Amino acid sequence: MRPRAAIWRDVHASRLKLFVLSLLWRAHASSLRAFLDVDLGPFEKQLRSFLQRDDPGSPDEFAVFLTRTVNRPSGQVGIPPVKCRLQGRPNNINVYRMHLHEHELVVKMDSRKYSESLRSVQLSPGQPVVVLLDEFLSSNEAKLLRNFFRRRRGVSRP
Repeated sequence: MRPRAAIWRDVHASRLKLFVLSLLWRAHASSLRAFLDVDLGPFEKQLRSFLQRDDPGSPDEFAVFLTRTVNRPSGQVGIPPVKCRLQGRPNNINVYRMHLHEHELVVKMDSRKYSESLRSVQLSPGQPVVVLLDEFLSSNEAKLLRNFFRRRRGVSRP
């Protein structure tokens, strides 16, 4: 069985969090068409202040966690941030999801805290960075892609 997480011990979690937050803020501030849907709303002022002070905030403020999809076909390097609701407990926490190559960067845009399981892997100062691993070949995304291409080729399989 493959490990479900990777541990990055030599990565400075606070600096990484600031980097991720800066990507999100820059997307919000951009006038490029790809980023028009990125709107930080009431969180923009506080996030900008954190970045100006070089302060990542507490681990629960704009909490960030990372995933890495393994065995993913190479392709698009980056996908603009997308706002969505993270299912689980507490229910429907607002997050932005960004993709850089095979990594997904998830930033909480909600006053509520992540569940205990996600809080244990969010970026925290002085702690190793935990990257959750997701197997692409068995993911829902891969199943959707397979079905899409089968329909385009006119092949229907159960």
